Amino acid sequence: MPWEEAGAGKLKDKTIVEKTIAYAVSRQLVNAEDVIREPEIRLLRPDDEPGAIGIAPDGTVQTVTTDPKGNKELKWVSDCAIGIYMETQEDRRTEFVFRGKGAKDGRPVEFTADADVVSESRKFRALMINYFGARNRLGKLDFETAQRLSRNTILRERVTIPRWRQNIPLVPGVGLAGDVVFRLAQQTPAMVCDGDIGAAKELFRDMLKLRRYSSLLLTTILGAPVFARWFKNDRIGIALWGKTGSNKTTIAQLFTAIYGLGYLDDRTLLKHGKLGGTQVGAMEALLNAGILPRILDNVKATDAKDALAYIAIIQAIMEGGEKLRGKREGGLRTTNEFLVTPIVTGEIKVSEASTSARILNLTWEKSQDMANLTSIQSRVKYLPVIGYHWLRYLAANTHDLRQGFEQKRSEMATSYAAKGYVNPGRLANIYCLLRGIWTLIENGPFGEEAKEFHDEFLNALNEAIEAQGLEVTSETELARFLNAVRNLRASRPDLFIIGGLPNSSDRIIGRENELGLFLLPEETLGLLKQMGVFTQVPSENSITKALKEEGYLREIKDRRRLNITKINGIKVSGWWLKPDWDDDLPEVDEASHKPRGTEPSPWEPKSISLGGSPTKPTFSEKSKTYRGVGGGNEEKTYDRNVWDSGSNRIEYSNNTSIDTDYNSTTTCPASVSLVPTEEKSISIEPTEDNDEAKGSDLSQSIKMKIWENVGYALKKCPRKDKESNRTGIILDDVISAGLDARRAEELLRATGWESSEAEASGLKIWWAPEKVLRAYGLA
Repeated sequence: MPWEEAGAGKLKDKTIVEKTIAYAVSRQLVNAEDVIREPEIRLLRPDDEPGAIGIAPDGTVQTVTTDPKGNKELKWVSDCAIGIYMETQEDRRTEFVFRGKGAKDGRPVEFTADADVVSESRKFRALMINYFGARNRLGKLDFETAQRLSRNTILRERVTIPRWRQNIPLVPGVGLAGDVVFRLAQQTPAMVCDGDIGAAKELFRDMLKLRRYSSLLLTTILGAPVFARWFKNDRIGIALWGKTGSNKTTIAQLFTAIYGLGYLDDRTLLKHGKLGGTQVGAMEALLNAGILPRILDNVKATDAKDALAYIAIIQAIMEGGEKLRGKREGGLRTTNEFLVTPIVTGEIKVSEASTSARILNLTWEKSQDMANLTSIQSRVKYLPVIGYHWLRYLAANTHDLRQGFEQKRSEMATSYAAKGYVNPGRLANIYCLLRGIWTLIENGPFGEEAKEFHDEFLNALNEAIEAQGLEVTSETELARFLNAVRNLRASRPDLFIIGGLPNSSDRIIGRENELGLFLLPEETLGLLKQMGVFTQVPSENSITKALKEEGYLREIKDRRRLNITKINGIKVSGWWLKPDWDDDLPEVDEASHKPRGTEPSPWEPKSISLGGSPTKPTFSEKSKTYRGVGGGNEEKTYDRNVWDSGSNRIEYSNNTSIDTDYNSTTTCPASVSLVPTEEKSISIEPTEDNDEAKGSDLSQSIKMKIWENVGYALKKCPRKDKESNRTGIILDDVISAGLDARRAEELLRATGWESSEAEASGLKIWWAPEKVLRAYGLA
């Protein structure tokens, strides 16, 4: 205990203490090595020999010398009384903490300096002058003099990044390592503490029920130290994508604050983009986070450079280290290891398949119920208590947490591959890691609270993994390429030569006939690049390989890399897609669509037929026929350039396709027929009092889109009324691109849906009639 803080009953006279210790050592009552002494600056004594140095009674630094007659005398050295209070080391780099006092003005001084600085006399003198000021003369005091003045210097391990040392988490406040001193970066305000465990458990329970995916977010944050120690090569992250006002950043800060209340300060947020900081600065902040999570806030895909920077940051973290750098004198510099778990928040998701596959992307819903969030915010002082008990629980663990992990991950990867996902290994990795962390939580200090939400956690995890698989499948270069080409066929038919007809357009990218669609690689990729289809523009070679691997290309003869055909009498090479290439493409931003080659889920209708209204024909490769889904089951053979849709004739004139199979004045449906997986047709008639629905101007494609979204919402996010045993949805779950609330309401009202307003949230819920639930296999 420092002398100035010692209370009654303590020996406050240092001279008496020293004499007491010396007597005890001389009588062998204690060992001299066992005596704990405080760091101090040496004082001059009357019996000091010539050459000794210390602090004189006036506070100056003086040394003992002799005059010409051999008598001892004191010689002034400096007004800056300084000593080395502590020496710290990390990765063989040493720092010194200096403490002292100015003799002239009594100014207390404390500063830290690297060994590289104090070894140079000029730099050391500059430090001393800076801290001691104008009134205290420095004299000839140097680092060696400071060493001679120092007594009982403390030796400690310096921790600048939260990390593991064997089985001990080196995080401020854990209290399991007494020989360390923390020097964490300002952006890493970690500090856990002990406290009321009962209140912390209640808070933990409320955090789990805060939002739909709260358990996944909290599990990832608690799992950060586990990933850093046991799963360095299998690290993951989590991203919350939601609208402004969904409280995604606020909740992420609250959950991260289990490792320190400083994380609630917005100044510790790592803002993404040009206004938030440079990419180098962001990487440094992520490195300094160590084994703890770090929030990367305000990620958006609106700026191409910011999107590429985000991709680079996530890829670097998941790969585990900084980029390699060379030394001027040759060789490689030492690279730092990423141990952080990124927590990403943003509004507009960056669509890049390999990046999306490495972190769990969640759609963060906006909630009107703010009571629970406000309650948690009023009890934030218990958040570090959760982190304290969790870290000490992990420190006490002696089991190998990787046991059985590889086998389970392999099983899940096989299962996901069977569903047609393009990234089954990463999906399985995310699933197994989060499932394992949840098991740890259930066996830990907050296990009883976690077990109450066991089923909710599994449901949320399975739902998020399924959505992730569909989303990443639609974000691959190939999926974006094929979807863009399909959209161009609809919006820019002048870009394609149809059959053998001439084309007056000044630019084409391909040709379509009964053999399929032929595309010119350079022209196609150039146009898609101008359209901004790709985050990272693929090469002609990468698209070629992907098309071959997925079986989209016609057979190529003569060992050529590309197909050959003639356009305008000139032989050209390119991609020749099979006639059925677009039958089952992964839909971008449409989670209800199944990946290529997978079976429909039990809740998904195989088809939605709108009676009385023409439908889009489907092309059969074997029979070369078009089958009308809603206009009867008879098959007819049509020329590909002139064919009848069942309502209005479509002809290619000057190679421009004119879609006329919808006419708002003649093709209003009299009924809507839903065909579920049991092949049982259910007709849903508009009620007599909904005359406005009968005159609706809804097109067939919009109606089909609404019914697809309705099926997805009823299965994935239904609203339940336990008292009346009703199942419903809200319009936000149905409306998507190209739709609006008015049109959706018209169709629902016309088919027997009823609406009511929830008292708690004020949301308008549309309740599904029994026949609709049966149509989707939910009744």
